[in-house]
Formats: sequence, structure tokens, C-alpha cells
Amino acid sequence: MDLLHIAGLEGEIPDNPVPEGLGENDMIEIFRNTVLLRTFDERAVALQRQGRIGTYPPFWGEEG
Repeated sequence: MDLLHIAGLEGEIPDNPVPEGLGENDMIEIFRNTVLLRTFDERAVALQRQGRIGTYPPFWGEEG
């Protein structure tokens, strides 16, 4: 799978930042999965800090 860049190396954003072939339903699904991952992360980190689960490396900041 190729890496997808929306912004260029200098921070410029193209006029149409949505990749070709990626529809509205696809973007909604990506957003839902991101929210699910963040929710899971928050709960897992809380459980890890309480000592209720072992080591857990959070994914915060890795969505991009």
C-alpha cells in the first residue's frame, strides 16, 4: 500500500485534497474507525494505569 500525502512537503494543500476514488462513505468509515481506535486507546491506557492490564503502547498521534 502506498503512503498517501494530502499536504505537500512545504505544507501546501491541493485544491481537491480528497484522493481519487475515495468517496464520502469511505471518508465517513475512516473517521468512524479513527474515533473507535481513540476510544479504545483511552480505555486501554486507563486500565493499564490502574494495573488491570499489562503494558499497552497507545496509538495517540499515529493516525496520520
